[in-house]
Amino acid sequence: MQLAMRTVLALIWAPTTLWAADPPIASVAQGTVASPHISMPASEESIKALLQITGTHKLVDDMQSRIDERAMAGLQSALAGRNLTKEQEAILLRQRATVSAVIKEQLNWDTIESMSIRVYRETLTQDELDGMLAFYKTPAGEAVIKKLPRITQEISFEMQRIVQLLIPKLMEITKASQEELKLATPGVDPCNPASAPCASPKVSPNPP
Repeated sequence: MQLAMRTVLALIWAPTTLWAADPPIASVAQGTVASPHISMPASEESIKALLQITGTHKLVDDMQSRIDERAMAGLQSALAGRNLTKEQEAILLRQRATVSAVIKEQLNWDTIESMSIRVYRETLTQDELDGMLAFYKTPAGEAVIKKLPRITQEISFEMQRIVQLLIPKLMEITKASQEELKLATPGVDPCNPASAPCASPKVSPNPP
């Protein structure tokens, strides 16, 4: 546990500038000053190790499967209840195969790995990536790798629920404000374009 906490603290305080730390104070007795440590960009080998330990390859495979399944489900939904000839079925089978091939071509691991290496090298120093590797090898790091996707999904669902509950309240506030504006201006409807522009914002029932 202490190792995990030290690793987390190392990640929080990881160097973000060219110099990883201030140079030590000069030693008067020895008359020398230690050279400052320079944080180098993360190496390709260490990035590949990070991608492996975090299971990125499996995530890409899972994404391919989900997209493929959704494409198939959409095709089946569009054809529900239709009587097809053998020729039409053959066409649809070719379409299905072509869709799968395009998905695998665009989401192939070589492309994803190359892109990841480039982005990681542009973003992380070797010191920072070493700290991440050390953390992910601890029990706490293994738990993050395993449970973080579920946490992210649950938070997304909860945020959608909160937004759905919020929209009716915002619409009620807007409606109440419009009524107050009508009472405050006798004979003039502030939300009627023929008389005056509506000053109260409208809230769409369908959030983007």
